Amino acid sequence: MKRKRPTIRKLRQKRSKKFNLRKILRILILALLLFIVVLFIKLAISPSVWDDKYQFSFAYPTTEGVVVAVLNPTLKTATNIIIPDNTQVEVASRLGKWRLGSVWQLGKQEKLGGYLLSRSLIKTFSMPIDAWAGESFKDYNGNFLNRTKAIFLTSDTNIKLKDKIKLWFFILFMPKGNSETIYLAETSALSLSKLPDGSEGYLPNLLPDSIERLFFIDIVSQENLRLGVVNVSDNSGLVRTIAKTFETIGVRPVIIKDEEFIDGFLCAVYTNEKDSVTAKKTSSLFDCPIKNKRSNSNLDIEFVFGEEFVQRF
Repeated sequence: MKRKRPTIRKLRQKRSKKFNLRKILRILILALLLFIVVLFIKLAISPSVWDDKYQFSFAYPTTEGVVVAVLNPTLKTATNIIIPDNTQVEVASRLGKWRLGSVWQLGKQEKLGGYLLSRSLIKTFSMPIDAWAGESFKDYNGNFLNRTKAIFLTSDTNIKLKDKIKLWFFILFMPKGNSETIYLAETSALSLSKLPDGSEGYLPNLLPDSIERLFFIDIVSQENLRLGVVNVSDNSGLVRTIAKTFETIGVRPVIIKDEEFIDGFLCAVYTNEKDSVTAKKTSSLFDCPIKNKRSNSNLDIEFVFGEEFVQRF
């Protein structure tokens, strides 16, 4: 039997289908390129806390306790410090002493989110905490799939997209065996004691040098800038805590000063060294803007805080 030759109509239909497929493919490629360009622009202009040349720390709650993770790009290490839930901490925003395990939920009730947790850890331990996240972030150091889900699908966090991408790649290329877990209860930082409610728990002490070294930033130490903490509130109780936090990241002994009360003042970082890691870190740790150096100052950087800051911290 002779094969039937395709009619002109069928040939046209085939050509039309091929043309449509090519057209759709071109549109998809253009859409993908446009998406990549938009994403690149968004990442380029989006804020970032982590320079990825020095340590990045963040806190999140788990069933074991609160974890403070410290990533070190120089050493290519990730250290998880686990603080028991039944540790008594000084809660930020003048909310008094609470068990650490209650602070995350308290932050939600007070509409302060995870900021209450990170600020309370700074206030209690002088730990320089850069960010916070919800419990689903606990698998940030897990296998490929769990890590991706934890980092990119956790919405309850103040870690920005750019920093999430940096974090994902950091863990991806971190050598195996470079992750460590430290139980703070097994160090001199905590003392087992009877809490005010009669139950057994932990009371905080000074952090041992081995823990403080995790937060020490070589670049800050090398910049060797003179930093002062200036109190313009009527409360001097926080000055030493703030100064100790800056010293933990590598600032040389901080100068402490009290000045005349300024009503309604929050905080600011005054310096002409705006591009220094010291200034950026000083600003980001306490969420205070960087401003031009004050004319009457003989210091490189001044962290000035007022009564509004005391109310928040």
